[in-house]
Amino acid sequence: AYSRDSLKSAIENLNAEARDTAAFGTDALKGLQKLEENSVDCVVTDPPYGVEFESHHDSGTHDYGIDGEEYADLMDATFAELERVCKENAHLYIFFATKHFDEVTTIAEEYFDVTYTPLMWVKNNGSPTRSKDGFEKIYAHYYEPILFCRMSKGDERTIAPEGEQRSNVLEYARPKPRDRYHDSQKPRELLRHLIENS
Repeated sequence: AYSRDSLKSAIENLNAEARDTAAFGTDALKGLQKLEENSVDCVVTDPPYGVEFESHHDSGTHDYGIDGEEYADLMDATFAELERVCKENAHLYIFFATKHFDEVTTIAEEYFDVTYTPLMWVKNNGSPTRSKDGFEKIYAHYYEPILFCRMSKGDERTIAPEGEQRSNVLEYARPKPRDRYHDSQKPRELLRHLIENS
């Protein structure tokens, strides 16, 4: 748990250690607008798709305060900026909630070449639920989809040496609560795998 001052200090320390143009504690859309056109090789993004999100734990986390229409507007604005800043052969990886598959792909295909079979991140444990039915009546979420997109010449960029295959099923353990900066933080190893492939 961070106080306002200690959080500000933590963000400043992370920024000081960040390589290239990484920035912590920055509004991503505003940050994208500051980037040069045609300057990004690869994007891995995890938009706030927790529509009506409530923390699964009694941690005092607030919900994300975004409804379906705001979500679509945010995706459209973000994808437009990503199209602007990405190189013509860039790859993009977009984490999303399964229930938003149609919406995310419809918006994404306005800007990118979309691979319609998503990658599947398989977690080592299921996401808890606050459903009144609990796990007695619903299945636990043990995977999360990732939409793989390319810019217009993205097929020029390979994901594996010739003759090798890359599975669309990716098994990585969720970060332990003590290692998270954010409730929906993704494993560094998973992000590294995607970036290195592209």
